[in-house]
Amino acid sequence: MAGAGAAIAVAFAIIGGAVSAAGYIDQKKQQEKAAETNVALAELDIEYIEKQTKTAEERFRDEGEAFKGTQKAVIGHSAAKTTEGTPLLIQQETAARIEQDVLQIKEKGKHEVERLEIEKEYYAEASKQAFTSMILGLGSTFLTSYAKMYRPKTKMPTFGHQNKPYQYLGYPSSPYGYGF
Repeated sequence: MAGAGAAIAVAFAIIGGAVSAAGYIDQKKQQEKAAETNVALAELDIEYIEKQTKTAEERFRDEGEAFKGTQKAVIGHSAAKTTEGTPLLIQQETAARIEQDVLQIKEKGKHEVERLEIEKEYYAEASKQAFTSMILGLGSTFLTSYAKMYRPKTKMPTFGHQNKPYQYLGYPSSPYGYGF
């Protein structure tokens, strides 16, 4: 009967290891899929930010050109000379500010794209790490299952109510029953 119990214990250890292994493999697949989805989303975000930045830059340049045209019309209507002096300085300063704002729009877009590139790399690395995690989990599961199947069947010393509790340890039992 003891042999049947040991066989059942070994079978349960094998089944438990297999179920755990299947769980690790499934978990790896889910982690990879989530990471790949996040990489794809980061790529879409990068495309979107690049388009939005270009559109904002073009729109701001167009608005700036319209403003400069209005500014020239106002200055021309005032009959001031537009080739020298304050009106020319105003036009130059306006053009410089427009370019400065366009550069800020570009830098903001570039910064956001760089952040998304880092995020994309992180998710790509997470996808690779899912495989490593699965291998470590499988190794741990199989080692634990193996240890459960083949651990030595040793007796532990007993203490208390039995006749000779310390004889297992090699101590002679006392005539008084205390094991000393």
